[in-house]
Amino acid sequence: MIASLRYHWRYGIFLSIISALFLISSLTILLLRNIQGQALRLFEQRLNSLARSAQFIDRLPLLQQLVRVRQTIINDAQIYFTILFWGFAVVILMLNSLTLWQRQSEFNTYQLAGQNGMTSSLQFALENLLLFSLAAGIIAIIMLFSQTIYLNQLALLSQHWFNQKLPAKLTTLQLTQHGTAWTQFNQLFHHQLTTFNGHLLLFDQGTNSNLFTIDFNRLFWALTWRSGLLTFIISYLSAMVYNWRLKRQNAN
Repeated sequence: MIASLRYHWRYGIFLSIISALFLISSLTILLLRNIQGQALRLFEQRLNSLARSAQFIDRLPLLQQLVRVRQTIINDAQIYFTILFWGFAVVILMLNSLTLWQRQSEFNTYQLAGQNGMTSSLQFALENLLLFSLAAGIIAIIMLFSQTIYLNQLALLSQHWFNQKLPAKLTTLQLTQHGTAWTQFNQLFHHQLTTFNGHLLLFDQGTNSNLFTIDFNRLFWALTWRSGLLTFIISYLSAMVYNWRLKRQNAN
């Protein structure tokens, strides 16, 4: 297996780069989704703590708009991840098809030597899984030393995404803490003792570093496991189909 990887090093480097890019982009999207989900839960918890929330939520469309903004970002992030995941599957399938075609003589030799198609397919799939695992390992090491910087930049990116989705009236409220709109909105806090003000209620992302790190670790390993399994299955099935076609061609 190692000798095969050394011989096909260009393919190995390309697959590793594709895998690394997929892992980083997918992890970023999933963490952005979780940040917005956490912010939405915090908003709902704070709103529920206000005795007059039920009375004012229908009278203040801003609250409904904010919920829709958060939910839209969460849904969009999930759609982007789904596209990335299955796009990665298509890219793996295309790469497999190309390299199997280039390695026709190699697989022919395996068949002439009497090697079972399942064995050569398994070896091919394990090679790809090893390449994917190496890419994931490199990403894990890099993140180990730059996790704080990455998570801080991610929080800024999440805030930017949120700001871009805000309607004009909410944007005005975000930039100013005074005015007629705030006077009406602050009725929510009339005779209420809270640890937050209107600005925090509406715009706080609530990013907790410990929770953030837990989410990062959980999502990274879950993403690595699922993507690695996807890579293995696609590679194995591609090689099995290719071996079957070669066997038919050789029989004729």
